[in-house]
Amino acid sequence: MTPSIPAPCPLLAEVRQLIEAARQRVASAVNAEFTQLYGHIGRRISTELLQGQRGEYGKQRWWQNWRGN
Repeated sequence: MTPSIPAPCPLLAEVRQLIEAARQRVASAVNAEFTQLYGHIGRRISTELLQGQRGEYGKQRWWQNWRGN
């Protein structure tokens, strides 16, 4: 994010706000796409490499043994 410089006119302030809002929307859209991408990758790994089975690292279900100690 760039440092805030006082706007000499309302038009410039509005343009800055529009740009910042667009940047935020872009970041949100990119995050959503990455989330979907990683989900697809995980499903493909599960289907192709693990044949739907849990990996060795996932066989231990820590939450069933956890008692808050």
